Amino acid sequence: GQIFTDSMFRRGTVKVAEIHSAARPGRTYLYLFNWSSPVLNGAIGAIHAIDVPFTNLNLEPFARILGDIETLRGMADTVSDAWVNFAKTGKPTSTNLPEWEPFDVEKRATMVFNTNSEMQYDVDKEMRDIWDG
Repeated sequence: GQIFTDSMFRRGTVKVAEIHSAARPGRTYLYLFNWSSPVLNGAIGAIHAIDVPFTNLNLEPFARILGDIETLRGMADTVSDAWVNFAKTGKPTSTNLPEWEPFDVEKRATMVFNTNSEMQYDVDKEMRDIWDG
């Protein structure tokens, strides 16, 4: 599962962020959506595109995969707010998030979305060490 996720999605995303941040310093924002679906006792985890209902404030059609959507409304508001502000201003912000720092290859700032979202640094170190080592 993790090898497939890294090879098909995450590894390429991080590489694009590295290239973009070198070309456009201070204008690249990276995130990792770590919230896992509770259905099937959490077996499906944080599957590809599970962030889409949150970014679009469109939880209801996905209730079967999201679980209790009422408990997710605050998180969805936060994620959607960051996306809207990014579209408006070029900086993803929300009053419910810590400052979202731009990504660069030194600090590797990444917003990790979950029930309690936070800025983390170099979250892909282990993946890079495996793939690049």
